Amino acid sequence: MSNKALVEPTVEDKAADEEYYNLLDIPQDVRQSYFVIGNKLTEARTLSGLKRHQAAPMLGIDHETLRLMERGYDCDNYIEQLTPAFILEAAKLYSVTTDFLFGLADDEFEREREAIIIRRSKVLMLRCELMQNKYIEKLLKRYDRRITAAADAIDEMLDAVANINATFFTLS
Repeated sequence: MSNKALVEPTVEDKAADEEYYNLLDIPQDVRQSYFVIGNKLTEARTLSGLKRHQAAPMLGIDHETLRLMERGYDCDNYIEQLTPAFILEAAKLYSVTTDFLFGLADDEFEREREAIIIRRSKVLMLRCELMQNKYIEKLLKRYDRRITAAADAIDEMLDAVANINATFFTLS
């Protein structure tokens, strides 16, 4: 899976984040959950093919708030906006499970995603096979008529040769 949209924070970013959280007196485990959910929101949005400015209004927030949420910041009203309804809405919008957004089901999500890709591939292969079979059927019908006509012509020629031979042998 390509995570090219997920950029590793620089040392300066990490230091600024640490200072920010220390000012707010947010415990380490809570900070970690912000980062997990933020990274998963970014990953899910990226996988769904949506840009931040497209997804934010669909989630009922502005794109700057979504940016801060994706970075894991405790932005204004972050906890108030990170409701079960928001998580469900994000999961629906991005076509992922809520467990994926909480970082609980990476393997399961990957298996589901691979299963979907495999199912789509099988459907495409069956469609191609069906189209190929229809094409072959058309060709067979077309050539069957030609083969039948050629066989009829050969029969006529054999009859003519037989008539010539019969005439030749009766004259001799």
